[in-house]
Amino acid sequence: MSKSQLIIALAATTILQLAPLSGQAAAADLRGGYKDTPYVVMPWQGLYFGVHGGGAWGSVNVNDNFDYYGDPQMNGSTKSTSAMGGAQAGYNVQQGNLVFGVEGDIGYLGLKAHGADKYCKDLACSPLEYHNISGQYDTSGGLYGDLTGRVGYATNRMLFYGKGGVAFLNADLKTHYDGNTLAVAPYSNGKVPFDFDHSETLVGWTIGAGAEVAINPSWSIKAEYQHFDFGSMSNSYSNSKPVLLGTATLNGKTDTSIAVDAVKFGLNYRMNN
Repeated sequence: MSKSQLIIALAATTILQLAPLSGQAAAADLRGGYKDTPYVVMPWQGLYFGVHGGGAWGSVNVNDNFDYYGDPQMNGSTKSTSAMGGAQAGYNVQQGNLVFGVEGDIGYLGLKAHGADKYCKDLACSPLEYHNISGQYDTSGGLYGDLTGRVGYATNRMLFYGKGGVAFLNADLKTHYDGNTLAVAPYSNGKVPFDFDHSETLVGWTIGAGAEVAINPSWSIKAEYQHFDFGSMSNSYSNSKPVLLGTATLNGKTDTSIAVDAVKFGLNYRMNN
């Protein structure tokens, strides 16, 4: 079983275990109201807010076209796992068992991905080959958020729902290159270093599904799976370094795309009373 399948299975098991516990908690609620009517549909109408946390796994693809004594290309994909957490707020409208709403999330996604590649002219990776260049790519994600619509079905004290909408992520790509040249002086390690840093707010889409269990008329807990496609960012770069017998120049453009899957657990407070 893959890591993603294991996480999804764990989330589904957690939901099934929480369902009977929610009924017991509601029956013990000192505020009453639902203790003697176990089959009543809980009211999900109104404003709510809460917090969430969980784990995420993502895929980062970097496509690098550059010119360094030739016109090579690097293209690599790396995987990343990270923790995530934040807060949410939303509003529900309920018609019988059907629940419609809008929800916004904001939080931090600790995405970090590292990749490396090497280009060798004519597949000859000799240290004396001046066309050779290696690249390292470090991608990170920070602040993220989304605005989604929700459609759900309420039964007893559970709400099953799907959601979808727009999402954003503040992403950063740091690249480091070491290039060979026939005249590497004054660089003592025999390489000409180039470093670039590019940050951008990516805007994409998200879709997900989950289940929410009412503990009492005001509090609920939820488990949710969500997929994010944050789209891609492009960065054109250029730099020149003096060497003993002239100049070494690196020009190019990177295209970086980021997709993330996440499993989140949350707590909500509904202002319906």
